[in-house]
Amino acid sequence: MRNVLRAEVVRNFFERVLHFEIIGLSAIYLYFVLTDQILLIAFLLIALFWLARKIVIGKFSPDALRNPFLTIPILILVALLPISLAVSTNWFLSLPKVDGVILGALFFFAIVNQIQTRDDLARASIWLVAVCLGIAVAGLIGTDWAQGKIIGATFLYDHLPRFIQSIPRSIDRIPTRTGLEQTNQDFQIL
Repeated sequence: MRNVLRAEVVRNFFERVLHFEIIGLSAIYLYFVLTDQILLIAFLLIALFWLARKIVIGKFSPDALRNPFLTIPILILVALLPISLAVSTNWFLSLPKVDGVILGALFFFAIVNQIQTRDDLARASIWLVAVCLGIAVAGLIGTDWAQGKIIGATFLYDHLPRFIQSIPRSIDRIPTRTGLEQTNQDFQIL
């Protein structure tokens, strides 16, 4: 009797952990976008979510993930990561991209795992639109507006908002798209 009660308490705890999976992954993703780093505690939190899923439903993924149309493209993308790193000339610049792809895949699977009914799908669609709009706004307020893009428009550039300073991969550090722009594109694909 005591073991049954203990097992029920553990199961209830992990069910509650799963309710916070998307929020936890969102916080990890936001920190990653702004710093280009993933902390060790983030990996431990991700492992906790997967362990919780294993304990609550008895397997790491529900039957919805067995659909090859959902899983094969994501798994191919993740499988190509070692090749991408092997041909990289600078691992320092490549590793944040690898972390981002892995986080994106985990986020995708977390969302798919949460959707079980049509109401869940409707709620997820609303959240997806809200997140995309939020990322677009964050991208606008965090953009490094290039001074020389439009000659003679320095007045315009001087008045554009730039509330978030020193975003990784921004113009003043490395001339590529910012992490916020990449994240917005990733969510639009999702």
